[in-house]
Amino acid sequence: KKGHGARLLQKPSLMRKCVDAMTSATDAPVTLKTRLGWWTKNTIPETARALRGSGVSRVVMHARTAQQSYGDEPDYNALRLAVGEFDCPVTANGNITSYESAVRVLEDTGCEGAMIGRAAITNPFVFEALRNRGDFDATREQRADFFDEYASLADSVPFVEVRAHAA
Repeated sequence: KKGHGARLLQKPSLMRKCVDAMTSATDAPVTLKTRLGWWTKNTIPETARALRGSGVSRVVMHARTAQQSYGDEPDYNALRLAVGEFDCPVTANGNITSYESAVRVLEDTGCEGAMIGRAAITNPFVFEALRNRGDFDATREQRADFFDEYASLADSVPFVEVRAHAA
């Protein structure tokens, strides 16, 4: 809505200009998180061309367009195509909620990594499941301890907001 974020998919040259500014300003690896495309249009080829040779060390790609937001099913076939388009590793994002879904996405797409986003809000123990290469069902005590730690770290946030995450 304000000309940045996914809107940069409409302006590949501006995206490249932003990336060039970042890569020239640091020796640290620069990664880019994006989507399959703007609104309904898949812009993977244009995005890949714009970034080719830019020095971006990794592209994290959400498997939906900007219009789809978090609705609809992610298009993992498009991620498979993206792997062949970019000159850097591609990490998959979108509906990765468990160890099983991460493995399936990696196998189906050829991506070198999987990124968990919103699933970590509703299940912060998803990372334990990944470490354990399977399910992890936290005990009631573990959940309570985790929430206590979370609440102590969020001491400047109104408790009503912290409480909203308790479930």
